[in-house]
Amino acid sequence: MNQSKISVRYARALFQLALEKNILEDVRNDVVLVYQSLKDYEQFRLYLKSPVVKPSQKFNLMQEIFKSSVNEISLNFLGLLVQNKREKHLEDISRQFLDVYSKHKGIKSATITTAIALSEDIREKLHKQLSAVYKAEIDLVSREDTSLLGGFVIKIGDQQYDASVATGLKRMKTALLNESI
Repeated sequence: MNQSKISVRYARALFQLALEKNILEDVRNDVVLVYQSLKDYEQFRLYLKSPVVKPSQKFNLMQEIFKSSVNEISLNFLGLLVQNKREKHLEDISRQFLDVYSKHKGIKSATITTAIALSEDIREKLHKQLSAVYKAEIDLVSREDTSLLGGFVIKIGDQQYDASVATGLKRMKTALLNESI
């Protein structure tokens, strides 16, 4: 079976169960914790993906790490993944779950990339403006990229607005070269 299909199916199943049990926010927080753990600790991710490690050892480690900090349903879900030998898909399943959750709640993800870090005041104003324009809750992530030279690039869904100095200079160069030909 296609890996993305596996991830989508497990993510939707967990989402539906959490919705039915009325613990969607708790399960979302658990998924965020697990996802962040996988991203932050490469050894943990590699351990789960290892074909040499026994499933029982993998689940014991997950229980040891998450038992006191996640919901029982989330822990049972992790056990189900290990039992079905799908633990290597946990990162993708987590990402898919968060996508389904965002769509359900009407949350749009936005990324702003700037040459220097944004102040909290500017970030908050931008967040409010984007929320008003898109009439939705916005999950805003800030990134820095010195190659922009100045200005910013905002990505929301499949839309992108590029107001960076680097892109402006490229456009100017192209325009000047086209005029001289």
